[in-house]
Amino acid sequence: MTADLTADRDAFFDQFTKDFFSVDGELKVTEAQRSEAIVMCQQSDQKAALACMASFGSEDFREDLPKVTVPTLVIHGDSDATVPFQGSGARTHEAIGHSRLVVLADAPHGATSAIPESSTPPSSSSSGRSPVRQRPRPVGSPSRPATRLSRPKSEALVAMVVVIEFDR
Repeated sequence: MTADLTADRDAFFDQFTKDFFSVDGELKVTEAQRSEAIVMCQQSDQKAALACMASFGSEDFREDLPKVTVPTLVIHGDSDATVPFQGSGARTHEAIGHSRLVVLADAPHGATSAIPESSTPPSSSSSGRSPVRQRPRPVGSPSRPATRLSRPKSEALVAMVVVIEFDR
């Protein structure tokens, strides 16, 4: 991937967004949404994009997950070819013992952009450790403003963000 991004940014981002938003080769967003994502990718600094790519492939946050103490909702597409569910969403859910899991049917890695506007949010009354197989409302995408998931005030969505600082 590093060689592809270094050799031709435009071609890399074109293919990456196809993979990011597709299930079995079928694009799950509009071409306009994919184009908006490409524009966003193109705004990245090359050094930052390469370091981010290296970080995704080398950083291991598994030891940090049991330390998460806030109520957590894990959302993952069951058709994610970029970061498959069994290797990520399922493991995250298991590592955060009190988490709830929503598995999005027929959803790619870019699931929040691929979910139809008419979808319903996961039930905030569900309990236990079993997956909830629903299609919640989108929580934001380049073409739509963020929409809150229906959940109790005490429950929070947790996302891991890697911040990389560079000397300029």
